[in-house]
Amino acid sequence: MPDVIGPANAANSAIRNPQPAIDKDHEKLHKATRQMESYFVGTLLKKMHETASKGGLFEGKSETSTYRDMFDDAIAAEIGKRGSFGIADTLYKELVVHVDAAKLEDANAQKTETK
Repeated sequence: MPDVIGPANAANSAIRNPQPAIDKDHEKLHKATRQMESYFVGTLLKKMHETASKGGLFEGKSETSTYRDMFDDAIAAEIGKRGSFGIADTLYKELVVHVDAAKLEDANAQKTETK
């Protein structure tokens, strides 16, 4: 599948994520924040369609609603995967501090146990 946004997207992704996840906890957090962004964008798109004015050629068809939902889910998943809105990056930056603090506490607890 061709890249819709273009080659500039790869450069932006490298800038946004300069290094891969350091360990499994960081990797899990990164994945969870991307999923949260996908969920948020999907909810946003669904609410947008609910409030938009109805009309047109396919008004009121259940098939239209089904395909629109599938399209919204696909778009939301892609936006979440790319981090296009920046929600995942912001969440990651806020939450990674807590992951690192917990690891530091565990390391300190292990040092005190060995003494």
